[in-house]
Amino acid sequence: MNNNFKNASLKITFLQNKIFLGVIIFLSVACFFLVLKLFFKEKTFILVPATNVEKQLKLSNKIFYQSYLSEWTKSVMHEIFTTSVSEIDNQIANIRAISDIKSEDLEKFLKTQIDFVKGNRVSSVFFLKSSKALENNTVKVWGTIHYWFGDSDIKIAKQKTFILKYKKIRGSLIILTSIKEVPNEN
Repeated sequence: MNNNFKNASLKITFLQNKIFLGVIIFLSVACFFLVLKLFFKEKTFILVPATNVEKQLKLSNKIFYQSYLSEWTKSVMHEIFTTSVSEIDNQIANIRAISDIKSEDLEKFLKTQIDFVKGNRVSSVFFLKSSKALENNTVKVWGTIHYWFGDSDIKIAKQKTFILKYKKIRGSLIILTSIKEVPNEN
């Protein structure tokens, strides 16, 4: 009788162990798939500019939103070309913070811009007319730059076209790699 009781207890214990092992394997597989789902899940952020809380930009780790590119383009052009002698160094430092610091073309352009502004004591304002996203991470920008040289009150307005190149990093974040002025097509 004692032997039958021991055998029955062992059978119940083995059955319980198999059930517990099955539950543990099931929970492990379920946790693995949940981790994968969370890891590859699209993360969406909403950026709210400090200067205009009404304007919200969507940003995602999977989808590239054109509204973000257009606001980014406007911001870069404004930061570079709306300037004066006293502000140019800080503005170029801001541009370098959002750009590819290894880009020789960009560094050459920024150096030329600094030399032009400081050498001629220029104040300028850039008005964006339009921008168009092109292939190969490129944006074409049309606008008007108003220049004031030295202490003169005379304003010079020029229509300019620029090509901005960027690269995507971390999902849909972008950094500036190059700016080139396109000669007038007149």
